[in-house]
Amino acid sequence: MKNIDTFSIRNYEEEIRNILFDDSRDKYIEKVDGFKRDNHLSKEYVLEHYKEAFLTFPTYTSTSKNEIIVWKRLVEIIHYYDEYIHLDEEGKVSMTTLEKTKGIIESEFDGCPKWIIADSLEVFFQNLNYRVAEMLNNSKEIPIFQGIEDEEVIINNLLNHYNYILNSKTHQLEILSSLQLSKEISDIIVRALISVLEFRMMIRHPGNDYQSNKQNTLIFPPNEEKIEWLGTQQELCELIISLSEKGWIENIERGNISKTASKFGALLDFSKTKKSSKSNEINSLYQILKGEVDPDNKTKKWYFYDRNSNYQKKFDKISRCNG
Repeated sequence: MKNIDTFSIRNYEEEIRNILFDDSRDKYIEKVDGFKRDNHLSKEYVLEHYKEAFLTFPTYTSTSKNEIIVWKRLVEIIHYYDEYIHLDEEGKVSMTTLEKTKGIIESEFDGCPKWIIADSLEVFFQNLNYRVAEMLNNSKEIPIFQGIEDEEVIINNLLNHYNYILNSKTHQLEILSSLQLSKEISDIIVRALISVLEFRMMIRHPGNDYQSNKQNTLIFPPNEEKIEWLGTQQELCELIISLSEKGWIENIERGNISKTASKFGALLDFSKTKKSSKSNEINSLYQILKGEVDPDNKTKKWYFYDRNSNYQKKFDKISRCNG
């Protein structure tokens, strides 16, 4: 039985650090700067995305990966959050402080990506250790949990979901936006999540050594329950890009493109767009959505249709959202 005095998730952090700082893994780790920006992230944007990434139990999944990629946006969210929750007497953050924070972000991102990832995960584990009640409460806002106030119902569904992912060879849990982890590391974090949730159930039911039921129960729909996409993969990408640029959906460049691809993968079945049985349609969608940075204009992106004069756009007439 777990003891309340000795319970800790530090061993999971150490296990991840041992993997990250193994020199033989360097070829699988990279960092991506993303778009240059002259202004600072707004308080509303930072608080919302920090809450979603660091103060809510993760549920989104993606296909298994070996590569680890960290985006600069993750570093920005962490540092600006620290400033926005420590406001001055007028409830504001001075421009001098924001400029100093921007310099710290630039300096940190210029450093070793291993440390960026390790420090970001340390923030996640700290919240998992000390703010678990807040994380569970925020998880009630996840669409599938809306209207459910019983914490144990949410815990049991999360445990079923995490155990399913842990036993899957083809999928992994997306832990943080703007951070793509390998399945090996993602699964270690999943084990930590399971440990924390089982321990909370043990506290709610003293005397019981709670072990989650290892059922293969998914809280997200399999392909047969999704809407089938009848167009091509490129047409789906064009639609997503157009909806984003016209303001009908959130700007995919402000979040994690991998997460955007996973969200559409949870809604639509576009498996028939695969070019081969061995390819993964969600990863292919992600690769197309990434686009390329215009070398002459760093704030602009090139997409597949910019290079293919034979492609006829289908969704370029969509009106702009005025909401």
